[in-house]
Amino acid sequence: MKYKLFIFGFVCLFIFNCKKNKDNTIVIEGNVTMSGSGAPAAGVTVKLQYQDVNNNTFSNVYRTAVTAVTDNNGNYSMSFENPTALNYKWVLSSSDYFGFEESQDPVQISSSETNTKNFTISPVAYFSMHIKNEFMTSSTDSITYQNTSEAYGCSNCCSNAILNFTGASTDTTFVCKRIGGTEIKFSWFVTLGSTTMAYRDSLICQPFDTTYYFISY
Repeated sequence: MKYKLFIFGFVCLFIFNCKKNKDNTIVIEGNVTMSGSGAPAAGVTVKLQYQDVNNNTFSNVYRTAVTAVTDNNGNYSMSFENPTALNYKWVLSSSDYFGFEESQDPVQISSSETNTKNFTISPVAYFSMHIKNEFMTSSTDSITYQNTSEAYGCSNCCSNAILNFTGASTDTTFVCKRIGGTEIKFSWFVTLGSTTMAYRDSLICQPFDTTYYFISY
């Protein structure tokens, strides 16, 4: 009889521990798509970070709880032990996409059921502009160029800075980064002698590619 009670107690303890471990595990799955087209974003690193709480104090440093990579369909899944967190932060990264970060309150993430978290991120595209004075009227020839579409303010992105080039031998190329699938608008003014001519144009920058444009005057 004592032996049976011992077995019963052991089974209860085992079940309790299993339930405890299960309740302490967070499971998250989701999908990452490309802005504009809604196509799957494959090969994107999805990282979940958290601010740790220890002895009623918290750190400003974010620790990484778990990392996953999207498959060819843009899907990912992750599971990890539920930390004591003040805040969560999602960090998505890929050489083909603009970086993405988003904070999330820990109370919004359940440990009793599978969580779903989807994202939309922007593909990278490049715009290459080549400006050349082919007619070489004089040393006073000049051109003023400006991107008139939205500027993102990120590193290597197309800005709204006004660029001025003077001289008969102007021949320059510059490349900047844009969100793929979006339109870039630009204008330029050419001064030859006492005459100034104004121009403008626009085009779509293709995702994961470089779009080229050539201005000759």
